[in-house]
Amino acid sequence: MKKTFGIIVSIFVILGLVLAGCTAPDTWTKATNLASTGKIEIRVTDAPPDKTVTGIMVTVDSVSIHKGLEEAKTTETTTTETTTTENSTTEVTTTETTTTEAADDSGWMPLDVLEGKNTFDLLQIQGLEELLAVGDLQPGKYTQVRMYVSLVEVTFDDEETVAAKLPSGTIKLVRPFEIVAGETTVLLFDFDALKSVNVTGNSSVIFKPVIKLSVTEPIATTEPSETPEALEITTTELPEGTIGTEYTTTLEATGGTGPYTWSIPADNLPEGLTLDSATGIISGTPTVAGEVEIGVVVTDSADPAGTDAANYTLTITE
Repeated sequence: MKKTFGIIVSIFVILGLVLAGCTAPDTWTKATNLASTGKIEIRVTDAPPDKTVTGIMVTVDSVSIHKGLEEAKTTETTTTETTTTENSTTEVTTTETTTTEAADDSGWMPLDVLEGKNTFDLLQIQGLEELLAVGDLQPGKYTQVRMYVSLVEVTFDDEETVAAKLPSGTIKLVRPFEIVAGETTVLLFDFDALKSVNVTGNSSVIFKPVIKLSVTEPIATTEPSETPEALEITTTELPEGTIGTEYTTTLEATGGTGPYTWSIPADNLPEGLTLDSATGIISGTPTVAGEVEIGVVVTDSADPAGTDAANYTLTITE
């Protein structure tokens, strides 16, 4: 009996060893795989822009428009030949048709870009309509308008200004419109400023203009009912400045025909200050104290031009 019991125990021990030998390698393999691999995760997000655009200065060199092609013209020429014989007279009529194909005999015609108006901040004219260019054209159908942009400077909220890359300096829009004698047609370039500016990952800026062109129906041009008011400088005095402190003030005028041109004939502004002739802004950082007598002249755009002058005392303190 004892011998039989020992044989049974031996059999169970052997089976246990066999089963252990079968499962251990698999468990070891799994543990090894977990230790020698790593996970990967794919995530998505829409990162907010690092900077906020606060200014988009656009400089336009020229604007031109294109007249529509003339319609094809058909001309008929009729010739009659008479042949007379001894007994009869015969008339033969021949009609020849000549077609002149449509031709672009006008090409691109430049408009007059207003001085001092060819550079503008897109963010500052939102909701406004700034006059950029004008021209007198022959009545007819026109099909395209083209604007040449030479420079776009984008300013961010950290006051950094970057010259944007222009994939194409030409903005050309195809839109039919009509010029009518004695009437005015208005074309409005409606920019979507922020959609036009693209900031790339390496902080470079690309300007791809997003524009809607709208056209008004021609409206009758009315002559001024009365003579414009005389040009007059309305600035009464110039504020004091301080050495080493930024200074700015704007000369103002009314009447006449804009835009105005400002000048200081004696060119005697205090050192460190300059005058912008198009805007009438005196700005800079004074470097010398004292009082300076300054004579200012403003000229309008009428023909003949109107002028006005004023004298001021500009005081710079230490």
